[in-house]
Amino acid sequence: MLMMKKVNRKDWIACIIITIIAVIYSDCFGILPIIASICMVYIVSGFPDDNNECREGDKKTYFLILVSTGIAYFIYFMIGSGQWNNGLVLKNEIIILPTYAILFVYVIPLIWLRKQKKLNIRKMFSFDKETRKISLLICIIYFYYSCAQISIYYIESSIISKWMPLHMMVQSFWVAAVAEELFFRGYIYNLLKKVCCTTYAQMVSSLIFTFSHFNLLIKLINEGVTVQIIINYISIFVLGWCSAFIYEKRKNLIPSIVLHTCVNDFFKYFIILGIQNLSS
Repeated sequence: MLMMKKVNRKDWIACIIITIIAVIYSDCFGILPIIASICMVYIVSGFPDDNNECREGDKKTYFLILVSTGIAYFIYFMIGSGQWNNGLVLKNEIIILPTYAILFVYVIPLIWLRKQKKLNIRKMFSFDKETRKISLLICIIYFYYSCAQISIYYIESSIISKWMPLHMMVQSFWVAAVAEELFFRGYIYNLLKKVCCTTYAQMVSSLIFTFSHFNLLIKLINEGVTVQIIINYISIFVLGWCSAFIYEKRKNLIPSIVLHTCVNDFFKYFIILGIQNLSS
């Protein structure tokens, strides 16, 4: 049973102010809405007492972390570098679309989680009252954030195919959010907690998540260091850390999945899909 610290009035007001600022000022790198989402977790749940003890892991755990990260990085590299642009091909037949190759990442954490006595997959995906409330508040923040850019989306809706928004919505949820949260938070983060304290596990898992975005690394090699690339890396790290933080506080992956889905422009393509249907 998690012992929750009550939210005092000053902190509650501060969280509300941060949230309002985030939805009014739409920063182009999307860091403020992520911070606002953390505030929502605090307002709804408070913060449980941290168990930040350092731990000593065995060689098997380190081996699992390295091998699993290596496999995931290989898949991300093949997708990010365009090696699988025509699909993952076997015997001259396309057997899987390249963007969905990352779904193989599901297999590793699911096998591992099934064998863990202390971790319950059903509990990690339970949709209790507080989880529903946090998820709804995160969706409201990002829906408002997306509505603020509706004029831009209106222009985009006329130049992309009608199937693209639906494809991107599915990809932002299944490929980006569910697969990556299950792997980086449900699996890698919990493995790291076996070998180090919670704070270090959050930071290291966030770094592993950040550098899995090989499309930015390739862009960095081709274009050199730019402010945009640096801030993009910072934004991804903030998302990774916040997702690990939320998971640790709730012991539930659903709020992290909702946050990750929203960050990956789910509502943007939802609005574009609506515009296209209304215009046709």
